[in-house]
Amino acid sequence: MPLLAQWRVFMEPMPAHGYEWLLLAPMVVLLSLAYKAVRCENMERYWKSSAIMSLVVIGVLVILTFVGWGLVELMAMLPASA
Repeated sequence: MPLLAQWRVFMEPMPAHGYEWLLLAPMVVLLSLAYKAVRCENMERYWKSSAIMSLVVIGVLVILTFVGWGLVELMAMLPASA
């Protein structure tokens, strides 16, 4: 098997047909679970602090999405330089 054929999965991933953004939520939740498992001093607050961290990160991503969209719309209204 050639070396390049082994990397084909990474160069041409499976198409998600426009729903790639849905993969962010489980990724954020799993990342916050792992982070809080390492950083949490008291495991009684583990689930609550993991949920709060997940919601904060997802909220910030949503806000940044709308800010970026707004900036693109504002830039589209500027006259083109000749």
